[in-house]
Amino acid sequence: MTSTKAETEVRSALQSFVGSYQRQDLDGLLAAWSEDFVDMQHGLPTAIGADALSVRRTMIGASFVRFESELDVQLDDVVELAPHWVLVTGRIDVHLVNRTTRERSLRSKRFMELWNWKSGGWKIRFGMTNLPE
Repeated sequence: MTSTKAETEVRSALQSFVGSYQRQDLDGLLAAWSEDFVDMQHGLPTAIGADALSVRRTMIGASFVRFESELDVQLDDVVELAPHWVLVTGRIDVHLVNRTTRERSLRSKRFMELWNWKSGGWKIRFGMTNLPE
């Protein structure tokens, strides 16, 4: 099956997102989320807009200080639902090494995101995570 232009562009945006994570570029990561982002992370209250971005900045920033990390994203689906809207589902594995103890760990979760074309670029508008099966 052939991907649409929007699906291809979102795949590219996801690759940029992963690259920002691998470089521990917090500002680059935060640029992927829209200003009205709705964040529904497993085990946390739903956060919207500036609150959601603040939660992400705090959590990811603290992780970058504490751990060396590598992000692995496996995509299940990238589907254009309507003009300017793309659904992305998959699994995220974050491989961590504690900078102090050198202890290794793995954090995995399933995710679903809605990407929206806004202001000349693709942004994550809605995100939901769950524990893997």
